[in-house]
Amino acid sequence: MAGKCTFALFFGNRGFFPASLQAVARKEMRQTLKRLGHPVLMLEESATRHGAVETPAEGRVYAEFLRRNHGKYQGVILCLPNFGDETGAVAALQDAGVPILVQRTPTSWTGWRRSFAATRSAASSRSWTSSASTG
Repeated sequence: MAGKCTFALFFGNRGFFPASLQAVARKEMRQTLKRLGHPVLMLEESATRHGAVETPAEGRVYAEFLRRNHGKYQGVILCLPNFGDETGAVAALQDAGVPILVQRTPTSWTGWRRSFAATRSAASSRSWTSSASTG
């Protein structure tokens, strides 16, 4: 494969956390991967609440985004800036057909103190893999 991998970025959400967590994660992930030379594809922010996925319905929106972009990405990075809901992620990624990296956003990225308003998924130890990523 010539060049660096293109990643489709997935952002999991839990609606009771502040929208600012999604905005910061989207910006930081895009900038970090760009700095490392990786092109990214991201669901439009207006396609779902904050461009993230919480519900199975939002997961289907993301799955359609992946279908429309089939062949343009070599992997998905599942970013959990605020614990993300698994039901939406399963609906979104069950047919991804590419490796999926589960990335937990560190709380320290933005120097926020630990509080409900600033809680990110670094405190969570949950992870899962898609059958698409294992075979």
